Amino acid sequence: MSPRHDWMSIGARRAPALAAALVAVMFAWSAGAATPTGASPMQVLKDFSDNIAAILQKKTTPGSEAEKKQDEKLKKNVNKLLDFPTLTKSSIGKHWKDLTLLQQTEITKLLTELIQRNYIKQIHDRKDDKYIVTYDSETLDGEDKAVVVTTVTAEARHDEQTQITYKMKKKGVKWVVIDIETDGVSLVQN
Repeated sequence: MSPRHDWMSIGARRAPALAAALVAVMFAWSAGAATPTGASPMQVLKDFSDNIAAILQKKTTPGSEAEKKQDEKLKKNVNKLLDFPTLTKSSIGKHWKDLTLLQQTEITKLLTELIQRNYIKQIHDRKDDKYIVTYDSETLDGEDKAVVVTTVTAEARHDEQTQITYKMKKKGVKWVVIDIETDGVSLVQN
């Protein structure tokens, strides 16, 4: 298998798991609006959920222009939360340095598009599902790293619980997600 197919398959395997984790956090319907500068990492995740909830309040017809516009808004919010270059580099691991700049740019773009597409699909597939997200803890590591642990309870699955851990870093003045662990399995290391 060529290096191109190796790194493409790595990203393709991980995108559905990331999309599922984003859909789960989206259903934490806490109060709030836009994330203020200096907000804690946990607040950033809560505000992300609020923004997604606000976008989804407007019901759309599948395939309509309104749905396409709604999907674009969802993508923009995901782009603000996830640090795609770091996610991609970490997912590729030691092979990253073997790629040309053009390949690194291409795989980042492809993984971004794949995650966005999976995220939108999961939102459409799970619009009526009920989730309860509990924000269990937030641990800061210095001034620029944090871990937020959540528990997602899926009511449709007999209250099945899943632990989702968000590893975050401060990029400028805002917090972004650089890895997501679902029940202890890391997106970027799996």
